[in-house]
Amino acid sequence: KTDDLSISTIPQAMVLFNPVLDFQHEQLIDRLGDSQHLAAKISPTLHLSRNTPPALILFGTEDKLKGFGDEYWKKAKTLSVRADEYIAEGQGHGFFNRSPWLERTMIAADKFLASLGLLKGPPTIEQPQDTQPAPAKKIAQQKTPQQSRRQGHPNTSRWQNLFDDDLSNAEKPRGVWTLEDGILTANADKAIWTDDDYDNFILDLEFKTAPGTNSGVIVHCTDVNKWIPNSVEIQIADDYAKKWADSPATWQCGAIFGRLAPSESAVKEPGQWNRFTIRCANRKIDVMLNDQQTTSMNMDLWTSAKTNPDGSTIPPWLNKPLSKHPAKGKIGLQGKHAGAPIWFRNIKIKKLK
Repeated sequence: KTDDLSISTIPQAMVLFNPVLDFQHEQLIDRLGDSQHLAAKISPTLHLSRNTPPALILFGTEDKLKGFGDEYWKKAKTLSVRADEYIAEGQGHGFFNRSPWLERTMIAADKFLASLGLLKGPPTIEQPQDTQPAPAKKIAQQKTPQQSRRQGHPNTSRWQNLFDDDLSNAEKPRGVWTLEDGILTANADKAIWTDDDYDNFILDLEFKTAPGTNSGVIVHCTDVNKWIPNSVEIQIADDYAKKWADSPATWQCGAIFGRLAPSESAVKEPGQWNRFTIRCANRKIDVMLNDQQTTSMNMDLWTSAKTNPDGSTIPPWLNKPLSKHPAKGKIGLQGKHAGAPIWFRNIKIKKLK
């Protein structure tokens, strides 16, 4: 009753120290009981708009959360919203809690707020002289068993099969796709599709390549007859083949084809089974390949049909911006493309709340 309601609760500025900016990531959403609605509701990047107050965001280069900061900064730039970066080279999560980073970050925050007219005068904090920064903590080497499980592929033993054993719930060309002894393969370059549309889900599967294989997992397809410009393809390729190794990085295994390159090449040599976990949550797509998080995309950042946010060129046959594409549609698997076979097994799906 004593609150002054004339004072707005909307902030005039934000100083964010290694924040979690997107809770839809596979490694975070389980903390929310796998609630997609709650994750979207509390993810700042999803609610970034032209009315968002200016921000100073501070991360260490060794902080695993920094990738979320990169997405926020990209989106802020497209909206012409001020989002200043403070990057501490070689530092991990919580670096600002110790000297000299404590003093350095407070000075940076002071200058940021002063630039907005919220503080006056120069910073009063003095930075320690001749002080070497404390070494970054190697967070990746100090995982608890619970953290390790979150960062690997999920347990799919209770998940639903994407396709029935007789493929009766699939849309497919006659005589191309066969499922024998749990292994699905095709003898031609024709895709197989789910009858149902899916929006928020996790897809988990194994695939095996041959020398020269080029295939893919297709999500959010709105037109199976013209699926290439009307879907999102997670690329499968034999990265050991010169043809694909010399192709653009966005054509290699684990990429969002033509749009976002994988962070590393994690595919195994031909003849070995690989594992994909693909999470599609609202407009976010996360890809894990053989226990490596290779790709994380926010579709809303792909506002052009010609160039990617990093300035690289999009193939001309992908002629629609993903920012306008629905985050819902059929799921498909590409067949024997480029003359080389592909095999799939253990194709499981879990719908998100």
